[in-house]
Amino acid sequence: MVQSENACPELQSGLACTEPASKSTAQPGLVVGVGGAGQSLVTHMAQQAVCGLTFAVVDTNAEALHQCPLPRRVQIGAQLTGGCSAGGDPGLGRAAAEQDAAVLQQLVGSASLVFVVAGLGGGTGTGAAPVVARLAREAGARVLGLVTLPFEWEGSRRLAQAQAGLEHLQAAADGLLCLPQQMLVRMMAPETPVPQAFLRSAELLSSALQGLARLARCTRRFGADFADLARVLQASGSSSVFATAETQGANRARELPDRLLANPLLAGGHALAEATDVLVSFAGGPDLTVSQVEYVMSQISRHAERAHLIMSVAIDEQFTDRLAVMLIGCCGDAGPAARHPMGSPQASHAAPTATTAAPGLDGYLLDPEQRERPPSRFVAPPPELSEAQKRELLLRQTAGTARRRLRSRWHQGQLPLEIISRGRFEKSEPTIYRGQDLDVPTYIRRGVPLN
Repeated sequence: MVQSENACPELQSGLACTEPASKSTAQPGLVVGVGGAGQSLVTHMAQQAVCGLTFAVVDTNAEALHQCPLPRRVQIGAQLTGGCSAGGDPGLGRAAAEQDAAVLQQLVGSASLVFVVAGLGGGTGTGAAPVVARLAREAGARVLGLVTLPFEWEGSRRLAQAQAGLEHLQAAADGLLCLPQQMLVRMMAPETPVPQAFLRSAELLSSALQGLARLARCTRRFGADFADLARVLQASGSSSVFATAETQGANRARELPDRLLANPLLAGGHALAEATDVLVSFAGGPDLTVSQVEYVMSQISRHAERAHLIMSVAIDEQFTDRLAVMLIGCCGDAGPAARHPMGSPQASHAAPTATTAAPGLDGYLLDPEQRERPPSRFVAPPPELSEAQKRELLLRQTAGTARRRLRSRWHQGQLPLEIISRGRFEKSEPTIYRGQDLDVPTYIRRGVPLN
């Protein structure tokens, strides 16, 4: 049951502190922060006042939820965690979300577009974020994920958990935009405080959220649509790069490429050189001209010569005399999990391959490694040799036979070593210490001559 914030002084399992929602008051876009990091990220995003989006947080930690300033808060898994965090256990975070799946369905059921925000590597965000994404898709919403990966100094276990959570979330969402926080290291000075580093990642994801929301929700749009966005994000996984930039004034088109390529995530444009797909989303007012779009695209294509460029233009009355661009690049293949993720509809309903559909001749030709090639019954004739080569070969064989006969006449002899008598200790077990028989007198063992 969902109650208002004033009606619930204490959070309980499956209790959401929010205003009642229904299909009649459907929210066009909902941003859900899952876990502690997701809660911090969404709180920062809400302060940017992105138009047309509402914000909510989901966590197992009751104390952290009470300190969150957002009105829409959902506690999950109170019976499993006792109101505490998941303790870095993604399995516990997933179980908490499954336990209160009905409340999460009520939270996301009224939204047509859901952004799932989380910091991967911990417990609640890594385990519960895929569940929230799956429930939102089952409710008919389009789902995009915005996640961060840990710094390398946070440990290999956290990195491994983050990668596993990334694959599960990629299978549950329509698309996924990932920010490896290790990339922020080269963007900052060595003396940068740790809170400032996390704030920088929140700023980058906030700008990405604004660009994605414009592309997904704008009605006056030309070119690429949400399907193109989802395809690029689904294919990229953790190998994606993104950047946003905004300018205004008469020279906004001339200034925008330089400001965009100055983003450290693009590494001066080198990251685009490795991209296979690049999505460029423009946002401008009714005064946006073709020459402005052409100039910006020409500068981007110079750095992404091998990439498939996908362009989208959104017209917004509020962007008069302004121009904003969001760029998303897919750097290479994200692997089989990105193309057919486990548990996704594409994987469960994939079309049979030619090998499975035709196990006869076609299957043999398409997959020759499954059958061993039988050995040939044809024996090649001996090579033609000259008389000199025949004599040399005969001499080698004769010499080899002689050496084998000589080796067979060798015998192993016995060395004439002096046998030392042990006297009264002859019938007792020797006292061996560090490889030496202590029953033998020291002067004999050490070879000391006596006068």
